[in-house]
Amino acid sequence: MIISHARKFIFVKTKKTAGTSLEIALSRACEPGDIITDLSERQMAQFRDDKINNIVAHKPRFRMQQPNKIRDFMYKEHSNIFHAFMVFKEQLKEYTIITVERNPWEKVISQYYYQLNSRFGEELPFKQFVLGGQFVTDFVLYSMRGIPVFDYCLRQEHLEEDLEQLRGDLDLPQEVSISDIQTKTEQRPRDDKSSRASLYECEMLTKMVESAFAPELYHFGYRYDQKGCDPIAAHPGRFAARDMLIDRAERQFAGASFEPTNSP
Repeated sequence: MIISHARKFIFVKTKKTAGTSLEIALSRACEPGDIITDLSERQMAQFRDDKINNIVAHKPRFRMQQPNKIRDFMYKEHSNIFHAFMVFKEQLKEYTIITVERNPWEKVISQYYYQLNSRFGEELPFKQFVLGGQFVTDFVLYSMRGIPVFDYCLRQEHLEEDLEQLRGDLDLPQEVSISDIQTKTEQRPRDDKSSRASLYECEMLTKMVESAFAPELYHFGYRYDQKGCDPIAAHPGRFAARDMLIDRAERQFAGASFEPTNSP
């Protein structure tokens, strides 16, 4: 997650959508005082000279104090939009909210191979992975009561094109680009066995994904028989949904204070 007070934008990072590359690109527009979650990929040689490394050294930690209760809170890589409003509330009302998504059926395949490789070679049939519901969806990260609150949802399939549009609209610096960023190697084999048609061997599997990702399909227009989709429009009800986020944060954390701390 990024909360840039300098540029007045929030980036909600989703899973298996090139989110790490996009977070690194957007972080190049940030300044000291912005919230930027740490990423192990920033230790890679290609990012050694990025100015942002000096900023993220200060962990985005807060000490939350409520009557009779004190606890620490830290923004994480995939924190949801409510966590942003929880701390900053009304201050974020006019901030631009950004996220990224991709075709759900492709997203599930990407999650499958990521999990398969993380199991050190343990075999897990794709059918079992899907029917067992072991994949995750991200709609809850950037929505409130079923309404997407983002202003921009970039498409993983058209990431450079959409990022260029965003960069121009927000007047971000030229270095906000993914052209020089490669954070992960492709874990999905490039053969017929890993194709969409081969893995989704029966209609039941496609329907499982369709059901799980129903909100994304409704709002974005992805289809099984297409890889990408048309540009994703912002929801007209997003500002009312943000008011609900602010109201929820003010009610749930009435009387609470959040003090930044760099303590481990």
